[in-house]
Amino acid sequence: MDNQMNVANIPSVEEVENVINQFYESSNDEIRKPAEHWLHELQKQPYAWRLPAQLLNSSQVSSQFFGAHTFQVKILRDWNTLDPNEIIPLKNELISWIKKYSGSTQIVLTKLCLALTSFALQASPEIWPNFISSVIDEINSEEQRPDLDDNAKLNLELAKLEFLTVVPEQASTAQLLANRKGKITEELTNGFLLVLNIINQILSIKEKNDSIIKLQQKSLKCLQSWIQYDLPISTLEAIISSTINALIEVENFQPAAEVLIELLTHPSSRRFEKTLCDNILKAITTGWIYNEFNNTIENEDEESVRTICKLMTTLGEEFTEYIAINFLRPDIITFLKMIMACTAFPGYPAIDQDITDTTYNFWFLLTEIIEDPYVIPLPKTNNNPDDNDVFIFRSQPSSASGSQLTPEQGLQIRNASMEVFRQLIEIIRQKMQYPTDEEKRSWKRENFENFNASRREAGDTIISAYSIVKDQSLDYLVNLCKEELDKIYNGSSCWQILESSLQCLKAISEAIDMRENIYISKLFSDDIFKKISNLPKDHFNRVKITMLNLIASYAEWLKNHDTFIPNVMDFIINSISQQVLLLPASKAFLEVCNHCKKSLVNYIDILVNIYLQLPDSIQRERSRIVQALAEVLQTLPNERSIPIMLLLQNNLQEKIKETLIKINNSNDQNPFKELIEIQLNHMVAFAKGIIPPDENSFIDIEEQVEYESNINKNNKIVLSQEELQQFEILSNGCYEIIEMIFRLYNNDYEIMSIMSQFIKFSFRSVLPFLSPKMELLTLLLCSCYEVSKQSNILIIVKDLLWVYSSYNKYPCSLLEINNDPIKIDRNIVLLLTSVTQATIQYLNSEIELLEKIFGLLLIALKVQDDKFALQHVKKFLITFILCDDETSELKDISHQVMLIIGNNIIREVLYGIGGGKPRSLIIVLTEILFKMKVKYPNNVNEWLNALLSQDGFPSKHVDNTVKQQFIKDVLR
Repeated sequence: MDNQMNVANIPSVEEVENVINQFYESSNDEIRKPAEHWLHELQKQPYAWRLPAQLLNSSQVSSQFFGAHTFQVKILRDWNTLDPNEIIPLKNELISWIKKYSGSTQIVLTKLCLALTSFALQASPEIWPNFISSVIDEINSEEQRPDLDDNAKLNLELAKLEFLTVVPEQASTAQLLANRKGKITEELTNGFLLVLNIINQILSIKEKNDSIIKLQQKSLKCLQSWIQYDLPISTLEAIISSTINALIEVENFQPAAEVLIELLTHPSSRRFEKTLCDNILKAITTGWIYNEFNNTIENEDEESVRTICKLMTTLGEEFTEYIAINFLRPDIITFLKMIMACTAFPGYPAIDQDITDTTYNFWFLLTEIIEDPYVIPLPKTNNNPDDNDVFIFRSQPSSASGSQLTPEQGLQIRNASMEVFRQLIEIIRQKMQYPTDEEKRSWKRENFENFNASRREAGDTIISAYSIVKDQSLDYLVNLCKEELDKIYNGSSCWQILESSLQCLKAISEAIDMRENIYISKLFSDDIFKKISNLPKDHFNRVKITMLNLIASYAEWLKNHDTFIPNVMDFIINSISQQVLLLPASKAFLEVCNHCKKSLVNYIDILVNIYLQLPDSIQRERSRIVQALAEVLQTLPNERSIPIMLLLQNNLQEKIKETLIKINNSNDQNPFKELIEIQLNHMVAFAKGIIPPDENSFIDIEEQVEYESNINKNNKIVLSQEELQQFEILSNGCYEIIEMIFRLYNNDYEIMSIMSQFIKFSFRSVLPFLSPKMELLTLLLCSCYEVSKQSNILIIVKDLLWVYSSYNKYPCSLLEINNDPIKIDRNIVLLLTSVTQATIQYLNSEIELLEKIFGLLLIALKVQDDKFALQHVKKFLITFILCDDETSELKDISHQVMLIIGNNIIREVLYGIGGGKPRSLIIVLTEILFKMKVKYPNNVNEWLNALLSQDGFPSKHVDNTVKQQFIKDVLR
């Protein structure tokens, strides 16, 4: 076949059909691809306008389909080549073909409807006004022909519904100019009531036969399409009733459920909250749907239960407040039991079935609402201090019916919910259980990955449930651990229940009060913890891995309960010697050392020996262990800690120097890159470990005062002559390592990132003597930046400014090294806050530079979803905003800069509060907002009104009423 078409020779219909067959029927790409190219070229030709009619008269379905498709392609691509006198005839021709194919092949009919819709989007309203009613009238008129039988009339009615189904689908995806899009939207809005009337008439038919069922199912599909188009729904009450009536009919359940799922998520659905909720709840908690649901659960029929589960969870997620407010109603109780049955659906989540995971978000939302005092008020007690109000973009309550509950009713709901969530915790624990050895053999790696992802989501739901159940869940899970351990020590080999119970307790650690003194103490007692640590090797490794992860999560709790630390450390140390337990053991080791350093002083020699005896084969875990050691060393007196620090630093330097010598000898650094990264990370970990704790690391003010008092007593480091010489040697060795790595890897982004971390932490450590000399390092950095314009070198410069700004006469000149555009990565935005804080006194005449820096901080405000990083940005911004106690010159600069960038700061804060950031970060953003309101009330008022007047900002889900209320709440 010729790849290039000869335009002068118009191919015959037979030739075209032959190529169509090659394209659709052949499985050989060498045949299909040339055929596809030839057909594409054919459709570009002017005479291709005449081709569809010829192909639609063919007896071959593939030719008919390609003919209908060519209609659509020509209308979409070559509309402007169509003779104006042929436009109306083309419309009439398309409608005629739709009538003809109403009783023929469905895919050809659908393609013809798509072509007619494409025509309407081009021609309406100027050439073809009211196109929806026009098509309806045309087909209705055709149905009146006396020669047509009932089957032909049915097919015409189905064809009409097919066209009405594709119209909103095409309109929502069509690439239209704003002016034309507005006209098309108006056409669809005008046609919507007509479409609803047709659908409602069909759904209202009571007497059923196969034809009526077909029509009703098709009309429901059509209704779903119009709801998805997102037109304002103002007259849906009648259609809601008809759809719910269809829901309880066996043959119409599936399409009716899909319509209701779309309707529940529609922005206008709040107006029909009570109608939707009450009627759907009645439909699914009684009658055949309820019975069918129970049968599908019993028979483990995932496909059948999926639709009703989706309908229930959508109802629950969209109208959570309504569910919570009416928690004690019998239909709500049945509804919750049904969702819980979905959560408990047999099979491993994400492996055997996906029903369980679809319910987790509903349970999370329900716990949030039940805890919300605006929705479920509780009697006031003297034991519970009022929570700080956090302003968020939502009405309170958001339920259309409003919460009229008394505190006593709220307490009833809270008590009833405790039993529901207690049951839920046990069900989720069961779904977190690992497979048996026999089941596990059939699992692939991706199965384990999916299952573990499901376990993490389940863990988040456990945390939510714990917020309701509190101590009851701890009591239940800890006792379950003890019962299962007793069974194991009595001969049972089943460890899955024990492990999943520990996993639940690990998840709860994020929400638990670290002063809890009953249940977690029982967990770490000899009855449970000691028995777990003494379980035989191999068969119970999974239990021990989870226990080690649990220890890491409860390290802060152990700090307040140090009597358990000896047993915990014995278990960790024994686990480090076992390869399969090494990774979680090293994590636990680091966390316990970090939080419990004072309690580990007597372990220091043992810990050092563990580190020195680690084999080279476990390089990656070594980083955590060396950092953990360094954490503990901080608590020792200088005369005790310095010799150990010297020993460890010398060991680290020897290891990395050995590797660097091998690189020099081989003249090829690539094979050693991974090892250099690992060993450099060891040095980072050690430097990180001996950084003094910041104010956020202390559990209370007393601990901070005690630490600072001890530091002030011992802050003078007295070194012997021998120790001074050792420090000099190590400092020079550190510079040699840095210089060699810069020389070998200055273009390697990954290694330069680690180098940046090392310099950052080593200069901030309690022993900066271990860092290279500043003057040497400055020269090295300047020369390296000239050779390689790496953003990480700029980060290193900024780290040095942070430490040495008070001694450096020209910090601005160092900052001006950033003349080239660089990639603003996470490291640089995090460090900018501390760098600018340290050098602000030198930048008060550098307004341009300050604006650049604040520009980067705005990027940080926008992109950071990490709470720690965002806290850095917030802390600096608030300090800068409220610098009334600083010099008057700095105050003036603060005022000048804030007037320039204040509007942008408010924009990013509103975007985050309005849904652009995770819920946990809202409180950080509101602090920035309220501090700015205090300092600049008039400006903030102006900025808020201007920004919130924009449609769709900060979210399309926030209406003007909520925005105005938000502004009032902020400015009151």
